[in-house]
Amino acid sequence: MQNFVDKKQTPLNIKTSVHHLNVSAKVQESNKDASQKNNEQNIEKVREILFGSQLKEHDRQIIDLESKNKENLNDLRQNLLGRLDDFEMLFKNEIKNLNYRLKGEQESRLQLEDKNQTELAELRSLMLKRAQQFNEDLRASKNLMTLDFKKEIKLLDQQKIERAQFAEFMTDWAQRFGIKAEDQSGTSK
Repeated sequence: MQNFVDKKQTPLNIKTSVHHLNVSAKVQESNKDASQKNNEQNIEKVREILFGSQLKEHDRQIIDLESKNKENLNDLRQNLLGRLDDFEMLFKNEIKNLNYRLKGEQESRLQLEDKNQTELAELRSLMLKRAQQFNEDLRASKNLMTLDFKKEIKLLDQQKIERAQFAEFMTDWAQRFGIKAEDQSGTSK
């Protein structure tokens, strides 16, 4: 640096000196970068010489593993898609079967309801007929009983008449034979 710095420096000289210093620093830095790149390339060459075949083998194994993984993943994906398709088909079939069974049960329930309604209507009709028959039988029995009562009343009336006639007959007879009504208490003359 002493060769750039003089005791008689002017501002122009100082600017030029600073510029030269900056340029030389940049040149040194670029030389440094170039030598660093050179060193890295040299290290890569040494690595290639020492470990090249092993690295290539590892790279090949990694590529083979990745390929196998892709194949296995594709196989697994295809297997899962197939199973999902099978499950979907099974699920749809189960839904169809359940719908079919549900329709069958609904139809059988409707048939049972219709049958029950029909039987209930028949039972109501039968009960109505029996009730009407019972009412008719009750009226007929009532009429027969009324007739029987009337006959019995008539018979009793006739018997009453006959008793009255018999009492009159006995009174006449008693008068004919001279028995008085006073002596009916049991004293005779």
